[in-house]
Amino acid sequence: MEKFPEFLRYYLSLKATRVRRERLFKLVRASVKNAQQAFDLLDELENYSSLFIALENANDEFWRDTPENKYYIRELALFKVKQAYPTLFAAYSKFSPDNFTRLLKLVAVISFRYTVVSGLNPNELESYYNQVAIAINQGEISTPKQVFERLRPIYVSDQKFKQDFALLSISTKGQKKKLVRYILGKLEMDAANRTDINEDSFSIEHILPESPNDAWRKHFSDNQIEEMVYRLGNLTPLEPNFNREIGNEVYALKQNKYPQSVYALTKNILAEAWTIDTIVQRQDDLAKRAVHIWRSDF
Repeated sequence: MEKFPEFLRYYLSLKATRVRRERLFKLVRASVKNAQQAFDLLDELENYSSLFIALENANDEFWRDTPENKYYIRELALFKVKQAYPTLFAAYSKFSPDNFTRLLKLVAVISFRYTVVSGLNPNELESYYNQVAIAINQGEISTPKQVFERLRPIYVSDQKFKQDFALLSISTKGQKKKLVRYILGKLEMDAANRTDINEDSFSIEHILPESPNDAWRKHFSDNQIEEMVYRLGNLTPLEPNFNREIGNEVYALKQNKYPQSVYALTKNILAEAWTIDTIVQRQDDLAKRAVHIWRSDF
């Protein structure tokens, strides 16, 4: 019930533009004039309520018959993206199950590019998704490809996405750790040509350590450590036992361990020395990979 105003706002966005939380009651009062309309509204809200709850939980029973949706639902929850809910509400009732899955994937890709990597204004997303929801509801849009055409202005270009990904720095502490595991997992699947990976099975190895010893500090200043330690180019998946073994050791010792890893991203670390330039170059290579991992099918 505490999320009811939020839910009602998404529902009303199927028919109205720029729905504000403080105007919910006025909008309902304007459209509900008699008892029948009140019951119809309650029926519709009940129909959408299960979907609303399930969009936040990949393990919800709602997805039992469409397990292929769970992966994208998990991504949306991880990216904390809700602006697309009105579009997903409309599409769930109007699209075929296959097309709904394709739309979920598209929304996840757009969200990753726009919100996670490029860090653009989330308020922009809301008006686009609102307009698409209304168009689906009115029958003007009937396929994910048509949705993509409408959402093209918020689909970050390959060039900008690559530039922003090449500079991405994400802390591996707290809630953000899951996001880093997800990104490294996707990059590893691509590098190793695998279709799945257990993101909880690996440790996140900081090649330049979070708490570097004096040997590291000969090559990196405090400012450089702060700037580089959470750059994606400095992070790699590693077996937990290897991670414990090498700890904060110098790069020369770590370098001997990396070829023994099962992870392709880690085996491919071949630099003679670990420097700022090396981190930047590796992240640039990861960014090229990212462009074709997180891309629209259309």
